[in-house]
Amino acid sequence: MRTVYLDQQIVIESFDGGEIAAAIEHGKSKGIIFPYSPAHIEEIAKAHHHHKREDALLQIPKLEELSGGWAIMARRRGPAQLCQEDIDACLARVQDDGGRLLTVEAVASETERVAAYFENVSDADRNKVWRSVEGCTSREIFSNPHIHKYIAILAREQHFRIRVETFKKREASFEHLFNILNAFGFQKEHAHKRIEHRVHDVSHAIYGSYADLFVTNDGSLRKSSEAIYSLTGMKSKIVDRKGFLELARSWNA
Repeated sequence: MRTVYLDQQIVIESFDGGEIAAAIEHGKSKGIIFPYSPAHIEEIAKAHHHHKREDALLQIPKLEELSGGWAIMARRRGPAQLCQEDIDACLARVQDDGGRLLTVEAVASETERVAAYFENVSDADRNKVWRSVEGCTSREIFSNPHIHKYIAILAREQHFRIRVETFKKREASFEHLFNILNAFGFQKEHAHKRIEHRVHDVSHAIYGSYADLFVTNDGSLRKSSEAIYSLTGMKSKIVDRKGFLELARSWNA
């Protein structure tokens, strides 16, 4: 294992020391890299600008120390790459762009398309669909006949294709698949504020797919990511906080 990508929640916890910080330091002593990504920087910048948290930018040097200056960076062409990156330069780019635009439009539009899909379906049958989706595991969800049929319709009518060979194509495919799962009720996000947070969550899942291990303690994000990684053939393994700590103990071997 060479790279471990931590979502924002795990990164923030590590700043307070404790067992997560100890596991990271142990991993670094074994040559493991814990890269940051623009998604981490965007969340810090958002906390600073939108939530008026003056202390938020103090996390930048902590993140630089955690990552050793290593980052997973998107490229205009081709896949994202692991590289040494000036974290202040990354912050400057994010601030110049105003950070990633947080919007619920993509989620809303997919919800509308799914509603149209069920337009001529009775309430009873629609409820059967929701129950069948809710009962699926991450491994099963894309085999659900209703989701499978819906994706086939998108492929036929809107030329939707799952493509992951470049960062831009992977980003578009992942975002679309996350929105489909949410619209069909799998690990659904209901609250407006939580859906905004989900935009960053999806970004972490995209960047995490370029690492050997993606660590998130967000159950909904983990289960949806597991489903999408499996569907798209990602090699990255996903674990929660407990799984990460257990794995870190095995690095002594």
